[in-house]
Amino acid sequence: QFAKVGENMELPLFVTVTPRAPNNVELGLGFATDIGERTSMRWRQPWVNALGHSMETLVRYSQPEQSVEFGYRIPTKESTLQKFYTLTTAYNAENHTDTNEQSLSASVGAVWNVSSGWPRNLTMNVSYRRFEQGLQEHDPFLLYPGV
Repeated sequence: QFAKVGENMELPLFVTVTPRAPNNVELGLGFATDIGERTSMRWRQPWVNALGHSMETLVRYSQPEQSVEFGYRIPTKESTLQKFYTLTTAYNAENHTDTNEQSLSASVGAVWNVSSGWPRNLTMNVSYRRFEQGLQEHDPFLLYPGV
């Protein structure tokens, strides 16, 4: 192949690029001693539109615990792989013996992947929980930043 190198030291290179599947679905079955049988489903859409947005949904179910999570990723125009914004939301429900809990959370974030390998992440989070433990009931509402 190097015999085709021209006088200006250029080597012809041919690359075949195949896009990812538009949908990726994972199904899971499992067992844990604390929650028993568990099922899960993850649905990823790595390319939602021409701007490079992506989203992911995760559903988990067991008798005592259920959850649904949704994430949406928006890349920046300047560096689509290194800098992006995230929107996430989640709902969780748990029922263990004398404890019942429901929670709803959401966050907005910005992520910068830097050359050191450690991503920088700034988020604003909101969380509402309602739980009963024995005869006590609580329903805290939290708004907090994340770094």
